[in-house]
Amino acid sequence: YCTSRFLGPRVGRNNVYHWRKGFYVHGFKAFKLNGSRKSVSLIHLINSEITKVVLVKLSGVCYVIIFAKAFTLKGLTRKLSQVKFDVLEETCFPNIGLSLRRIPLKIEHASLNISRNKNCLLVIEKASSGTFYEKQLAKASLFSIAPGFVRIHQISAHDLVDMRTINRIIYLMTRPIKQRKRLETIQIGKRVGKGALRNVQISLKPHVGIFGTTGMGKTTLLALIARELCNVNCKVLFISMSDNLPLLTNFKYLVAGVHFSINPLNSMTTERALEILEEGSVAMYGDTGRFSPMVRAILEEVLRKCSRRDLESVIRELNNKLAREYREDVKRGIEAVLRRLHHLYCPAFKVNHDICRLLIENNRIGISLSSIGSIIGKCVFVLTMLNRILDYWNDNMPQLYVIIDEVHRLVSSNHFREPILEVMMREGRNKNITLIIANQTLHDLHNTIRANITTYFFFRLPNPVDSNIAASIVEVGDLKVRNRIASLIQKLPLATCIFYQDGTWELIRVRQLKVQKFRHNPREIAFKHGADYIKLYS
Repeated sequence: YCTSRFLGPRVGRNNVYHWRKGFYVHGFKAFKLNGSRKSVSLIHLINSEITKVVLVKLSGVCYVIIFAKAFTLKGLTRKLSQVKFDVLEETCFPNIGLSLRRIPLKIEHASLNISRNKNCLLVIEKASSGTFYEKQLAKASLFSIAPGFVRIHQISAHDLVDMRTINRIIYLMTRPIKQRKRLETIQIGKRVGKGALRNVQISLKPHVGIFGTTGMGKTTLLALIARELCNVNCKVLFISMSDNLPLLTNFKYLVAGVHFSINPLNSMTTERALEILEEGSVAMYGDTGRFSPMVRAILEEVLRKCSRRDLESVIRELNNKLAREYREDVKRGIEAVLRRLHHLYCPAFKVNHDICRLLIENNRIGISLSSIGSIIGKCVFVLTMLNRILDYWNDNMPQLYVIIDEVHRLVSSNHFREPILEVMMREGRNKNITLIIANQTLHDLHNTIRANITTYFFFRLPNPVDSNIAASIVEVGDLKVRNRIASLIQKLPLATCIFYQDGTWELIRVRQLKVQKFRHNPREIAFKHGADYIKLYS
């Protein structure tokens, strides 16, 4: 990336990028930390010539950007060329926009925790000459960063901070990150067979499928896997399409519509928003939920007219269009659009929050959908969230485990286009995303989704169709062995499952874990956040 494009069509000379602003020539030079374990001191750079120093950490890589001003371009180049470090090498800063959230440096624990993250920014400027004890103080601000629109030269320092605090933050930001080994195995229970019970550890290869009827131990196994992932400090996102969300320690729980919301109409392109709305309708109603060409055309027209693209504006525009329309077929089409959007009329779809930013700031997040009454609304909410993760997450980011319970509500066995879940399962391995899905049946899922699962847990499946599908996965060759396995799956006892991976299978008794259900008082949450209880849960 060229840094001159980062600031616009500017002229660069000797890797110094500049622009004129009034009487002075302003410019900067970018460096990159070369991986040395020596700490770098930046505060002594702040003087009459160097006006600002920015330390940026992107995905664990540190950049130092030195700003200065002079009367001429030659003088600016001379000033910035004098800046040399043994641990820094000249580079071009990536051409990206940033979204900033300022962390108060007076709150020491918050600032130190953010400085340990892989994405943060520290800006340092000289204190004004009239400041008392200016030699011990400097202007500085710490930000947590995410993709956005703010450019690096637009960022300024706001707080007057002790230099010892600034040095401590610089040390934490530039400290080499220990490469965490990827989780290879977790202990889930004991092997059942000849002799005594033996502990068994399984490998979480992308992707994992857990299937079994109600009350056989699926939720316990999901909670056990989530807890084991937390013990090794992995990023986990737990989503339950039902209200059965387990209560786990060290998890940050967000209630849709109260703590967290998503607007699918303005968070993506028009075509992608229509696909998600249609996919949610098809997952609920099957083929009858598909959008007709008229419904699609009406939605596209209204979304183009609405600049804000929030749900209230879209519904208002549709009602105005319905009042002006005289053709009966178009009126029926508008009414069909209003019926579909009615499922999204709740606080969970009003404001657009960024799930990726929350995942960067928190390692473990649980999403409760209990405030969304419509099944289509829950489906659209989760699909929009998964689409955002799929677009943003990449192989330079930490491993993310997405756990989805009752996944059949997201996809249909006869879908007409490739769903988001299938795309995530196919591309997730290259983006450090592992899906762990659970469902009561197997026949509800399409063959292409089952083909992307490499690790299976089969609890009791009393339906012969599901047990035969499971047996065909476990045993491909011998028909008699397959029939015996199908019969076994129909009669498995409580908390006992067949574990299948890499062409081999074994019988496992899952470890006991007391799982409590995540509960919240709707009236208390509505009162705490100033929401209308009737509107929130209607």
